Amino acid sequence: MVEGGEEVARNEEEDEARRREDAERQASLDGQQAITTNVDQLARQEQSTAAAAQDDMQVEHAKDTDLEEGTQEVRLQTAAEAEAALKLWGVMEQRTSAQARELCEQLRLVLEPTLASKLKGDFKSGKRINLKKIIPFIASQFKRDKIWMRRTAPVKRTYQVLIAVDNSQSMLAAADHAREALAMIWKALAQLEVGDVGVIQFGDTHGAKVVHSLNEPLSDDAGARVLSGFSFDESPTKPAGAGQAPQAAGPFATMLKTSLDSLREAKGSRSWQANTEALQLLLIVSDGRILGGRQQVQRLVREAAEEGVLPVLVLLDCFAPSGAGPAPPASTNAGVRARESILDEKSLRYVNGKPKLFPFLDDYPLPYYILLRDMHALPSYLGDALRQWFELVAGQVNK
Repeated sequence: MVEGGEEVARNEEEDEARRREDAERQASLDGQQAITTNVDQLARQEQSTAAAAQDDMQVEHAKDTDLEEGTQEVRLQTAAEAEAALKLWGVMEQRTSAQARELCEQLRLVLEPTLASKLKGDFKSGKRINLKKIIPFIASQFKRDKIWMRRTAPVKRTYQVLIAVDNSQSMLAAADHAREALAMIWKALAQLEVGDVGVIQFGDTHGAKVVHSLNEPLSDDAGARVLSGFSFDESPTKPAGAGQAPQAAGPFATMLKTSLDSLREAKGSRSWQANTEALQLLLIVSDGRILGGRQQVQRLVREAAEEGVLPVLVLLDCFAPSGAGPAPPASTNAGVRARESILDEKSLRYVNGKPKLFPFLDDYPLPYYILLRDMHALPSYLGDALRQWFELVAGQVNK
């Protein structure tokens, strides 16, 4: 009985051991299956993440490609515009090369050097010794002591010149003349090394703005950039009395105010002192038809004269009357119609409450203007106008 009980106990223990082994084996299988499931899930997650990353990379690549294509297109457009501007500048420069040299020589006679930068003279004191005077100085027992030199000979020009060009729609028929005048004056001033030169654009919806400041150097690239900025097809701002408040400034008044502000700023920033009344010039290229309020222009012209600024208007008269010289061909643009000469235009004024017509140029607020019909005459006309101004200033100083 005892042996039979022991055998039964062993059998039970073996069964229990087998159950535990089966349970452990099943648990191990379940664990392996769970690990396999987790690995599969991680693999699927990695695959989806990689696919999403690849999609993002493709989207970014597409964006970069579009951006690069857009940038390249803008770069090509800018390069094409720059090339067209240089080509236009080259054409204008070729047309006006002879007149630019003539104008340079005319201005050389009028705009004398103002800054003394060359050593000259025999003085008892100075900045540098004249070596040629040393031997006579010693031989004279040190009596001939005028062996020093000073900077007394002016050889450098330090003028400040602003060129204001009318960009209004009324200038469209005279666009080529305006471009030629700008290129001619630009090249002449560059050849003369007159000093500082700036350009102002006025007469359009933007008012008056500086497109080439006085502290920028003159170059062909800068000239091409400035010249390409003039379209001559924009409507000007309405002057006073034409739909705005009475105190609103007209195109010419706005241009004069901007010019004076720019010249004041440039004059204050220079190290040299402006000791003459003719160091600053304002050359205006326009057809003169968008004058605006005359009283405001007269006030600003007087203000400019008090500050030694000379405003000279190059009045482009592209529609000369018969017998007054050849007129340029009429423009083919639909928005431009042939007009009569400015000499034949009238302005309406009220005298004793009654309307009356007067010649447009009567009481013109700019006293110095050049009525230009032939571009070849610009050098001599401008030289004469500047010469008269300097003679007037010299006469006032000597009184």
